Amino acid sequence: MHFSFLLASLVLAVPVQAQQQGTTELEQRWFDDFDHALAVAKIEGKDLLVDFTGSDWSQWCVNLREEVFQFDAFYQPVAKQYVLVVLDFPDALEVRAKVPNLARNQELANQYQVGGFPTVLLMNTEGEVYAETGYQEGGAELYVTHLDQIGISGKKILVESKLLVAEYEKAKDKVSVVRKAIASLVDGASDSSPALATLAGVVRKANFLDPDNSNGLKLEALQAIFAADQAGPEDWVSAQILDPENALGLYEQAVVDQLLGVRDHATATSAVNALLKLHKLNKVQQPAQFQGMVIQAAKWCEAPDRLNRIDDARVLARWAKEIAELDPQALELLKNIL
Repeated sequence: MHFSFLLASLVLAVPVQAQQQGTTELEQRWFDDFDHALAVAKIEGKDLLVDFTGSDWSQWCVNLREEVFQFDAFYQPVAKQYVLVVLDFPDALEVRAKVPNLARNQELANQYQVGGFPTVLLMNTEGEVYAETGYQEGGAELYVTHLDQIGISGKKILVESKLLVAEYEKAKDKVSVVRKAIASLVDGASDSSPALATLAGVVRKANFLDPDNSNGLKLEALQAIFAADQAGPEDWVSAQILDPENALGLYEQAVVDQLLGVRDHATATSAVNALLKLHKLNKVQQPAQFQGMVIQAAKWCEAPDRLNRIDDARVLARWAKEIAELDPQALELLKNIL
């Protein structure tokens, strides 16, 4: 089949959403079917910009649409590089009825670990995400500049990470490859690209190459992983082993990560237990930033419908008071515990 004919048939087959708010000179082409959009992107030689949105309930999603997406100042430059996709997760039944495949949207949200709305992903036609963002203040033109910045840096990190994965598999001197990955991870830490996760995977090879940290490689790798905000449960355990007195602040960072990752009763219990162990050390590197999390954990412990650990709530509340002077709002939150 001739390519031009195939492209025309695909575009006509896809439900296209034109932005209705505001005034635009050109009708915008937004696909609400990811798989059709992917096919078009491959033909046109473009990447994809995928907007996960809650169009009828999320104010930030509404703001992003009304302040950025509806304007030609956004669409005209961005559409030259990307095929635009909107995957909606509405509440109202009449809006949900217009979404072509809610199950597929949810599948994609799970696949790409979308945790909030709006989430905007930049990805290639292999489905590899190299940049992630959401709502940004400043309007359409600043948003385009933002996309350019994170797109360039994200692609660079993605390429580097894939090259390092291949290099590690072939290398005889695998330690040198891990050190290169550590340097790349630290350099790219401020970019927050999803591709950093692949780099972190290479960096974690230090756990096998230097399991007892006899050469300092395991510690160096762990510090890079935390600096790039790529730590997970495996790294939290390593932090407690390599920094048992919190002298380097790694133990503390591991506890913070656990607290930020609380999703249910089990993860809250684990995080509070780790926090109480840190309390016994009586050594916090960044007390001002830590106090709020201690207060939150105290409230979890106080609540009968959450952890219902009142004795631990009192320990944490007193610790929060010792860390720094409590402001009036914090005192009000803790008044039934202190």
